[in-house]
Amino acid sequence: DGKRGIILGKAPTAAATAAITANDIKCTRTMSYSVRLELDGTTRTLEHAQLLQSISVVLTALGSCADLNGRVGIVQAWDSSTNRYEVKLLAKLVKVRPYNVILPAGARPTLKGLAESSRYNGVIGRVIEHDTESGRYVIGFWEVVEGERVLTILRVRRDNAIL
Repeated sequence: DGKRGIILGKAPTAAATAAITANDIKCTRTMSYSVRLELDGTTRTLEHAQLLQSISVVLTALGSCADLNGRVGIVQAWDSSTNRYEVKLLAKLVKVRPYNVILPAGARPTLKGLAESSRYNGVIGRVIEHDTESGRYVIGFWEVVEGERVLTILRVRRDNAIL
């Protein structure tokens, strides 16, 4: 609802594993966080989808505003009606598609619109890096395969990884 807060950590759940650390990349479609609101100091448990990561991004592949390519801004909002981020630059606010944003390593996007690996749609991963040449992210997450915990690495287009 537009309120700003500070993530205190992952909210405890019955399914939480003691061995999981803050640096782990988990294959999950839901993740809860304990958040302290800046406005009144109250703490709430929120799902990943209810939060917006207000992070620095680099603008890229903008055809009509090519002078903004390479500029760094802060993601301020997500407009679900137009599927665009609102990115605050030094002097103005711009609305751009996910394809026109390079997320930093460590960002936690949700995978969407994957055709060949559709079983991973809805999974929350971690950006490992962005390959400038191909315009794809290297996204990692842990999943359980035949009882073993396996690190899965996917290369996805920028428009398939949404904050």
